[in-house]
Amino acid sequence: MSPRVKLWLKRFIKSGLIAIPVFIISVFGVVEYTSRPEFCKSCHFMEEYYNSWQDSKHGKEGISCLECHYPPGLEATVVSKTRSISQVVSYFTQTQGKPWAEIEDRSCLRTGCHNKQLIEGDELFTGKNPRVIVSFNHRAHLTQLRRGKQLRCVGCHSQIVQGKHITVTESSCFLCHFKDVPEETKTISDCLLCHGAPMETIEVEGIKFEHKNILELGVDCKKCHLNSVSGDGAVPRQRCWSCHMSQEHLEYYDELEPQQRSLFVHNHHITENAVECYQCHLDIQHEDKDKNRKELPPIDCRGCHPDHHKAQIELYAGGKGDATITDPMFKVHVNCEGCHIKHEDFGVKGVTKVAKPAACASCHGVEYHDLHDEWVAGASRLIEQLTPESELVATEINHFEKKDERLDEVQELYENALNSINLVRYARGAHNVRYSKQLLDEAHENLTKALKLLNSDQRLQPLRMPIVEGESDCLQCHFGIEANIVSVRKVTAERSEQVKDENFPHGRHVINANLSCSKCHLQEPKEHPDHGKNLPEALECLKCHHQEPNCQMCHEEPMPYIIAYQQKPFNHDVHVSASKNQCASCHAANTQQNFKEDCKSCHHDEKQVKVEEKCESCHPIQTAMYDGGRYNIPSMKFDAKIDCVKCHKPQTAVHEVIAERSEQNIIRPTNVSCNTPDCHKKEDDYATIMDAWQSKTKQSIARIEALEKKAEKLLQVLDVPEAAKLYRAAKDDIDVVRADGTLSVHNPQLTDVLIKRALEQLQQCLQLLQ
Repeated sequence: MSPRVKLWLKRFIKSGLIAIPVFIISVFGVVEYTSRPEFCKSCHFMEEYYNSWQDSKHGKEGISCLECHYPPGLEATVVSKTRSISQVVSYFTQTQGKPWAEIEDRSCLRTGCHNKQLIEGDELFTGKNPRVIVSFNHRAHLTQLRRGKQLRCVGCHSQIVQGKHITVTESSCFLCHFKDVPEETKTISDCLLCHGAPMETIEVEGIKFEHKNILELGVDCKKCHLNSVSGDGAVPRQRCWSCHMSQEHLEYYDELEPQQRSLFVHNHHITENAVECYQCHLDIQHEDKDKNRKELPPIDCRGCHPDHHKAQIELYAGGKGDATITDPMFKVHVNCEGCHIKHEDFGVKGVTKVAKPAACASCHGVEYHDLHDEWVAGASRLIEQLTPESELVATEINHFEKKDERLDEVQELYENALNSINLVRYARGAHNVRYSKQLLDEAHENLTKALKLLNSDQRLQPLRMPIVEGESDCLQCHFGIEANIVSVRKVTAERSEQVKDENFPHGRHVINANLSCSKCHLQEPKEHPDHGKNLPEALECLKCHHQEPNCQMCHEEPMPYIIAYQQKPFNHDVHVSASKNQCASCHAANTQQNFKEDCKSCHHDEKQVKVEEKCESCHPIQTAMYDGGRYNIPSMKFDAKIDCVKCHKPQTAVHEVIAERSEQNIIRPTNVSCNTPDCHKKEDDYATIMDAWQSKTKQSIARIEALEKKAEKLLQVLDVPEAAKLYRAAKDDIDVVRADGTLSVHNPQLTDVLIKRALEQLQQCLQLLQ
């Protein structure tokens, strides 16, 4: 070896003897310095963590950061140190997000720390509210799966929560106990699982309350503590980016619904990496926010009614299965507010958005304005037909032999039909008219099959739907057209140049008369400018109507409606359905004149009707006066069982002439009607008595009317409720006398009572007003 090499070798050895100890000392120095809590805050984002540690129990007891953040053992320390350096480098090179610290359970449960907590049983915990004490068991939470997940210490004790280091994170408790709790584990959200009920007397604004009494009755705490839980604990997608900077880490975000996906994500974050719940989930708040409330809080109905508007959504989307019809507006993503455009205040029911025809017109044009109401009415009409038919099938099922093997098939058909009817009923047909019609058609078909399987004698009528001809299916848009009444220019038969506006009811034409749309409208495609326009001959209504009178084409039987005719009620049902009269009996052949015969030609002829049994139907006021009505003061003639015809039938030659001239057998009696051989003798002079009754009543009515006018004028300027009440009572009494029209002949006794009472009431009324 040459002297020069030996010289360099000696220098290298000397340098090594100096450098190696210096390096070792430096390494240990660096390790020691970087292990101190003060080093942690050298990064600006670590300052809040350092400050919270310094104020915490750990900091005050001198427990350094590494005692928790590095697991026990030299190997774990080296691995943790290396990982920490790697995170810092990755952060500054922007290849990874902000560094994170992970605390393993063995750090907490090492000897001398918290290892005894697992076997010491329940621990009492006090949160924000010092009056609320929660009983907590560590063993159950750390050694057993909780909602399918293995928890770790930092799952509940986070690194920093509201400025506190390694303390109980109440929001983590709330996430487990309140977020999407399955029905089978509903008890974990029960208040009494964690909170014992207050045993002391609670006083709120001077009202004292004992919880013990309520608990004995088994009352749910939430009945009073309505607003104790708020928030849904959702995980916004942007939360993931705070840790993950690569898209591939987010591949499971949209696939958390399947159980295995959810377990993978939670196990990866909670069990394997000890990520605190609050890092991903939004907070769920749990506190009694209503203890000082002055009014009831707004209640989120979805907590108990998660499927609210389920029927509407299902109908709109077209339901489920292969034979569904999705609404076109659903396909183009029109949401609820596309049609529910107007807020309406329903008073005590509150304010809500309602669908308005203007929404249709705003998108499709004014010709679409009436469609909404047609759709609702069309569905309602079919449901009205199907409802009694479904009840009929239910009755037949109840009478069917219970052991028959066909019963299960019948029951299934009935339930399917009922489900379809109820879906359209509750969802309203307007949300999807084509699917609504299909559902109701299927319901009718199922009910028909059920009756056939039951061997029932009952038969269902076909669904009453408009007829559509040609390639265009008008009912795709004009479902419920039968409910629409439009104003048209009607051409009269007498003068073709004469036109006038008249209401045109579609229902009578497309349902009653079974006319197709093509009878009156052009069947051009929707894109064509002449689509749906009226044919010229459609306006000449009389070319169809009244040529061969068929009243039932437009006027359905039975006709229960009552109209006023000659100031008296006229009941079509009694005359047409019950008495079997033809329409022409009252209506002339020329229906344009709308001529009616005189009712008395039938009702006052004993040969046609038994008038003694019919008077009350046309003369209710006179009948009530005669029999005493609600006053219970019948006429002496009524007590003697003298019927109406006894006095109103012609009794003398003079009366016979009157009856002959009027072509009727019933007359208005005169004073000579009383003096007949069958009634009163002439010497009794009842004609004079009748004149005296009527003269006296005239004078009394005249006197009352003078008082009425005076009281009425005073009441117009004076507000005296008691006087007004007396005035109305007097008017009611005297109106009965006036409406009777006989000036007391029907019932002199009741007339005297009513007149006397009316006079007294008017006099008292005037005394109060003067």
